[in-house]
Amino acid sequence: GPHMGAKWHLGIRSQSKPNDIMLEVYRAMKALSYEWKIINPYHVRVRRQNVKTGKFSKMSLQLYQVDAKSYLLDFKSLTNDEVEQGDDVIMESLTPPPLSVSGVMPLQPTGHHTMEFFEMCAALIIQLAR
Repeated sequence: GPHMGAKWHLGIRSQSKPNDIMLEVYRAMKALSYEWKIINPYHVRVRRQNVKTGKFSKMSLQLYQVDAKSYLLDFKSLTNDEVEQGDDVIMESLTPPPLSVSGVMPLQPTGHHTMEFFEMCAALIIQLAR
């Protein structure tokens, strides 16, 4: 859509066929022992358990068509609240929710969550690049 260029994304662009991209993603997630739930063929929700803390990091991977030949695999961090709200709420919009509206959100857990998310993305990207 026209709003694509205005937003920042953490993702991978590819000119492979959508089914091939997703196949690679599943293969990479399996190699990393991530757990996932299929929302639709081009959208999966992924979780990884931190062995030290036992906590789960969750993210959403969704494939978008950018133009005639290229696709964007979008990585989005999910908080527990978002997951509980149901799929339809969070999956429609490319715009991430504001981190804090009122400024009352504690900073420390958010920062930690963000690092876990980036580590999760990095591991997946490295696996895909093999």
